[in-house]
Amino acid sequence: MERLYLIRVGMERFLGPYTLKQVQESYHKMQFGLQDEISGSLRQWVTFDNIEGVRRHYPELVQLIHSEMMSGWGMSVAPSPSVPNNARMRLGNGSTDFDRPLQTRSFLYLGLFIMVLVALIAFMSYRDGEWVNPIAYLKDRTYYQAKSHLGDRYNARFEGFMDRNRQDISQQMKAKKAFSKWIPYVRSVAFAKDGRWEGVSGKRLKGTADSYLPNDCSVGAWDDRWRESRSQWLPFLEGRILPKDEWARLLMMDTHWIRNRTPMAGWMEPGSYHEACLRMALKSLVKLTSEDASSDSKVIISRMRWQLGGIAGTSPSEEYEMSGTLWATSCLEDAHANDDLKNCFNSVKAKGAWQEFFDGMILIRRMALLAASEAQLSDASLKDLHAYLNIYAGKGSEMFMGYDEEIQFYKEVVQQKGNVKAAKAVVQKKYPGVHFEP
Repeated sequence: MERLYLIRVGMERFLGPYTLKQVQESYHKMQFGLQDEISGSLRQWVTFDNIEGVRRHYPELVQLIHSEMMSGWGMSVAPSPSVPNNARMRLGNGSTDFDRPLQTRSFLYLGLFIMVLVALIAFMSYRDGEWVNPIAYLKDRTYYQAKSHLGDRYNARFEGFMDRNRQDISQQMKAKKAFSKWIPYVRSVAFAKDGRWEGVSGKRLKGTADSYLPNDCSVGAWDDRWRESRSQWLPFLEGRILPKDEWARLLMMDTHWIRNRTPMAGWMEPGSYHEACLRMALKSLVKLTSEDASSDSKVIISRMRWQLGGIAGTSPSEEYEMSGTLWATSCLEDAHANDDLKNCFNSVKAKGAWQEFFDGMILIRRMALLAASEAQLSDASLKDLHAYLNIYAGKGSEMFMGYDEEIQFYKEVVQQKGNVKAAKAVVQKKYPGVHFEP
C-alpha cells in the first residue's frame, strides 16, 4: 500500500493525506513552501528545508526536494559537515530561522526594507491633508512647514515662523510660481499686523480685488485717509453727501456680497481683500480716536465691526452705536423678511445719490429674501421676483458693487418657473466661487 503524507502549513492548517505524487502536485500549485513540515504514517514531523531530517525519515522525498524545491535557490542538498544534527536549534516539531537558507532570509529582509521605504515615502508625501511630491517637499521645506504651522486657523506659532523666515520667503516670491504659492500665507500675516510685507507692494497684496478699494490698505495709509476725510463724516452720516472716496465705499460694502464670495482665490485668513481692508481701517480709526472718540467716529467704528461680524457669519455680541445712513445700511443687511425693510429709514431721510443707492440695495435684498423664502416660489412670489428684476435693470448702474452673479441666479429662478434648487444647481456650475445665500 502506498505511503500517505500530511503537510503542516505555517503551524495553522494541514494538507492531505497525500500520496508522493500528490505532494509533488501540491507543491507545483504553490500550496506550501520550504519552511512547512511533512509527516508520513504518524512518524516524525520534518521541515522540507531540513535535508538531513528528510534523508533520515523520508528518503523517497529527497529527489523531489533536490530537483524541484531547492533547485531554484542554488542550494546543495548535501548537509554541511561542520554542523552536526544535534547542534541545530529547534522549537517544537519545526525548524527555526537557523534552518532557513540564507537566500530566504535575504528576500525577507529585502521585502521588509521595501515596505519601510514605501511607508517613509508615503509619510513624507502626505502633508496638511494632501499628497505632495517628496522631492518638492525636500526642495521647499519652508513652505510645507508654514502649512503645518498654520493648521486650521491663524496662530502665533505660524506668525512667528513666517516672521523668522520673512527674508527667505520674500526672495522666493520673486519667482512667479512661488509667488502664487506663498501669497495667501503672506497676506494672512500682513493683514494680521499693519497691512504690509517687505518686498511685496500693496498693489500685489491687493491682487485683482475691485477697483473701488485702495491699492494700499495698510494701517498707515488708513491713518492718512481718516485724517483727510474727518470733516466729511457727519454730512455723510446725515445723508447730505455721498463721496465716492475709498473710505466711504468701504463703509457701504454689502456684507452678504463679501461673505458669499469668501474665501476668494489667493486668500485664507482674512478671506478677501475687502475683509483685510476693513480690519486695517478699523485698527487705524480705533488708534486715532482712542483718547477722544467723537459720536461720528463711534458710529463708523461700530459699522466696521458690524461688517466684519457679518462677513464672519457671527451674531452680534455687542451693542452698536450706529445712526443715520450707516444704521439704515446695516438695517437693510440685517432684514430677514421683506416687511422688515420699510423700518430701516425711520431715522434718516435719504436724498439724491443716497436715495438712489438705497433703492438699489432694497431691490437686492428683496430678491435675495424671496429666493430664500421657499424651495418652490408661489406664482405671486415669482411674479414679484420678475418685477424686481425689471426695475433693477434701470437701477443697477447706481450700485458700485457688482451683483451680476446674483442677478443671473434670480433670472434662472424665473427661467426654472420658481424652482430655486434647480436654479441654484445651474448657476453654481457657472460660478463655483460664489455662494447664493441671502
